Amino acid sequence: MSAVTAPVLKGEVREQRGKEWAKKARREGVLPAIMYGAGIDSLALTLDAHQFKKVRQQALGESVLINLELSTGASERVFIKEIQRDPVTWDTLHVDFLRVDPTKPVHLTVRVRQVGTPAGIREGGMLERIRDQVEIAALPDKVPSHIDADVSALEVGQTYHIGDLPQFEGVSYLDDPDTALFNMLAKSQAAEEASSATAAPGEETPAPEAETK
Repeated sequence: MSAVTAPVLKGEVREQRGKEWAKKARREGVLPAIMYGAGIDSLALTLDAHQFKKVRQQALGESVLINLELSTGASERVFIKEIQRDPVTWDTLHVDFLRVDPTKPVHLTVRVRQVGTPAGIREGGMLERIRDQVEIAALPDKVPSHIDADVSALEVGQTYHIGDLPQFEGVSYLDDPDTALFNMLAKSQAAEEASSATAAPGEETPAPEAETK
């Protein structure tokens, strides 16, 4: 698990609404946003697009707390809940922030990062990643930026499950502990799975989903 210093982002409270205003704002380097949660009314905001991009590089995923400093003088602790993107250009169109109560646990998706080289690689095997994220519950200041999965002891034929992830004070895993994260495949099995994964003629490959974290 790794924690990082909460990045700071400035937000201007706005009253403007509408698609035309939003298009004009984005052309001028301004992003529409909204903040909600913790039982308080939602608040419409604007962000500097360049600053948000820099903060986004620090806050990969939704699991890094951000200090959102408002033009009213208030400061809120938030997570990025959703980023709406243009389906063609992938440009950011709108940002949703989740305001948190520091005394109450939040449920979030956290990245799982592979650490180490599996022992099965020396036997000619191949590591198959099944999932790269887990659902957790934790107090806001206990939420990790990511969780390390040490797969170095994984032999051919073995599986690394959510239940094998390290435990941390104040962090609970919400997924079934028997859920597989990594499989250590034999060379022949890896080749067979790669062949079966090839799309059949005429079968369409689904488009990637919009980012929501």
